[in-house]
Amino acid sequence: MNWKDHKEEIKEFMPEITKEMDIIVELVARRKELGLTQKDLEKKTGIHQPAIATIETEGVAPGN
Repeated sequence: MNWKDHKEEIKEFMPEITKEMDIIVELVARRKELGLTQKDLEKKTGIHQPAIATIETEGVAPGN
């Protein structure tokens, strides 16, 4: 199953979550577009790399 299929399935049950997931997908794409590693992002934001990895893979916002 691809992201589009997952998104539609999730949207049915939790429409508010799809917006958050879309933002995370866009952030990861932009980070990669800029040629930044998660470690580079850590240096720029102060958010530790493991937290960035968690956000990117699990869609968990800091503090949640």
